[in-house]
Amino acid sequence: MSGYAVAAFDAQQGMVADRFMPAIGVTHQSDRYFVLDPGSFFIDDGQSTKRAPQTVAKRVQYNVSSDGYYCDNYALQHAWGMEEVANMDPAVRGRQAVDLVVGRLKIGQEVRCASLLTSISNIGSGKALTGTAKWSNYAGSDPIGDVNTGQAFIRAATGLTPNTAIIDTDTMAILRRHPALLDLYKYTSGGQVSDQQIADAFRIKTILEASGIKNVANEGQAKSLVNIWGNVCVLGYVPPGGGGSFQAPTAGAVRFQWNNNGIYPGTFAVERTMYEGAGSIHAEVIETGYFQAEKVTAPDLIYALTGVL
Repeated sequence: MSGYAVAAFDAQQGMVADRFMPAIGVTHQSDRYFVLDPGSFFIDDGQSTKRAPQTVAKRVQYNVSSDGYYCDNYALQHAWGMEEVANMDPAVRGRQAVDLVVGRLKIGQEVRCASLLTSISNIGSGKALTGTAKWSNYAGSDPIGDVNTGQAFIRAATGLTPNTAIIDTDTMAILRRHPALLDLYKYTSGGQVSDQQIADAFRIKTILEASGIKNVANEGQAKSLVNIWGNVCVLGYVPPGGGGSFQAPTAGAVRFQWNNNGIYPGTFAVERTMYEGAGSIHAEVIETGYFQAEKVTAPDLIYALTGVL
């Protein structure tokens, strides 16, 4: 077999979940974590902290609760028969198998995270746009106002300002030509606004453009590709370095990863095994897997606008 292969696709293109939901390494498959009550840190009337001479300072405490996680195992393998191995270029064979198993696992991660973050019942709040409020209705919609509402919710609940937004590719295309945005830059843009100008108008530091797609057809049937994220704008706060400690704010949602599991050398690490000899399956097997729990840990740090088109 020649080294030429037709692959008119990129299954891992446009994945954004791992940039919105930081990975938190954990030492146990299942455990609990602290949840700090933000209300404890905002109480003060400006007078209650006064101390009279020869008296002790007022003692304050913060409220803390806990929640738990469980890291499920996700894994895939692909096998080449030894007859196929003998007829294929080793580099091509290895790359195709790795792309298949890693790509499928990453699509699965993206699908789970998208489902988690776009279900308003899972997060702090949100709104499903309908009718003339949809951003595709240039005359009646107000994308800047909708985003400002989400930002106001997060700030009122946490004191933090969202710095990251997930917006799907189709919605970004609509926003680039939306009159409300074009009017802001009418003297500097030529027919459509840039991605940076959209971010500036929304007062968002980072826009993650979600363009991942998934096949919703059954195995063996003609493909039917759809957007993984649908048409959304998900606002959130993602701290530098991922957060997740008493010293720094956390992200609204994280991915707990159990790496010292005794099976896989690392997340998405690939292992290769040859099964040869009498009584074997006579195949080369490529396998990868990981243990992970995706969880909304701070709901008030996430606000979703769904059905925006």
